[in-house]
Amino acid sequence: MEKSLSFRARLVLRLLGLMRDRFANISVKQSRAMTQHLGFPLPKGTTVTPVAEISAQWIGVDSSPPSKVLLYLHGGCYVQNTPKTHQAMVARIAISAGACVLYVDYRLAPEHPFPAALDDAVAAYKWLLDQNIPHHNIIFAGDSAGGGLAVAAMLRLQEEKLVLPAAAVLLSPWCDLSMNGRSAIEDRDPIYSRQAFLRFAKLYASGVPLDHPFLSPLNATFKNMPPILIQVGERELLQDDAMRLAECLREAGGTVQLSIYLGLWHVWQVYPAFMVPESQMAIEEIGNFLRAL
Repeated sequence: MEKSLSFRARLVLRLLGLMRDRFANISVKQSRAMTQHLGFPLPKGTTVTPVAEISAQWIGVDSSPPSKVLLYLHGGCYVQNTPKTHQAMVARIAISAGACVLYVDYRLAPEHPFPAALDDAVAAYKWLLDQNIPHHNIIFAGDSAGGGLAVAAMLRLQEEKLVLPAAAVLLSPWCDLSMNGRSAIEDRDPIYSRQAFLRFAKLYASGVPLDHPFLSPLNATFKNMPPILIQVGERELLQDDAMRLAECLREAGGTVQLSIYLGLWHVWQVYPAFMVPESQMAIEEIGNFLRAL
């Protein structure tokens, strides 16, 4: 996406950059507390309905047909949930894609280390199938840790010989918890540090080697994966994760659309368009990708 950053995006980036040192040393408790104070306005007509059977929420907007479902797995380094920041984003995706969203509140580390989050993601998919929603109407989606979790869930489903969803949308996916990609080693991200990601990765892994394929899907063997859209910012730690994942999937014969947004940072899509106009460009790309399935 070869367009210079808007003035508003540059301003938001500058403000976020002032927090980099704090993010590097933030504790799990502080990280969770911070997300409780962050939130963006929901689109008009958005409904958020708890699901009794599993730990999840239905998120929809007036005209969203329930036949197409995005199973959404949030980011947060496996240690925090982000409903106040992410509900608005997934509602915007629902509008753009003509879908509704099952937002999965998977268990968090360190209280519930690996494979708790993976178990919950797979269980949510099986629950959707039990609701008579066919697999070809289900799309996995996730950002950061949730993006890597979506890939790991598809690998687990293949291991269990279950049918995969129709497609996946991955926003800045974290697919190498050892943080050995070039962009991670360079530690060039204007907001987040490699140190912080590694610290939270170890909390989630809880002694399991970080190169385990269900923790770091870049170490997996791919085959027969559905079409996947990957979006990543050019200035973030996980750019290399996205690029390497796209390469692995293509080498395995998969269909991958990789979009690198120049000048943008980790999961910029979460910011409303009035703050970061480029977020709406990304949301519209997701909608176009899913409507074309």
